[in-house]
Amino acid sequence: MAARAFTKIADTVNAELSLAASEVRFLQNANETAAREYDAVGESIADLHVFIGALKAKDEAMKPKLDAILAIEGEVDALETLARAVDKRVSALELRLKSIKSKRASAT
Repeated sequence: MAARAFTKIADTVNAELSLAASEVRFLQNANETAAREYDAVGESIADLHVFIGALKAKDEAMKPKLDAILAIEGEVDALETLARAVDKRVSALELRLKSIKSKRASAT
C-alpha cells in the first residue's frame, strides 16, 4: 500500500511537472511571438520615421516656393484692385467726354 501511495504521489508530481513544463513552453512560444511582433512594429515605425523625414524635407523645400506664390497672389490682388479703380475712372472720363461732345454738338 505504501508503494502504491508512493507511485500515486510520483504520478501526481510528474503530472504537475509536466504541466509546469508545458506552461513554460507555452510562455516561451508566446514570448518569441511577441518579440517578433514587436520587431515588426519597430521596423514599421522606423520606415514611417524615414517617410515622415522625407515629407518634412519636401515641405521645407516647397515652403519658399509657396511663400513666393502667396506674395504673387497678393500682388495680383493689388493689381486687380488697381485695374478696377482704373476701369472705374476710365468709365467716368468716357462719360465726361461723351457729355462734352454732346454739349459741343448741341452748341453748334
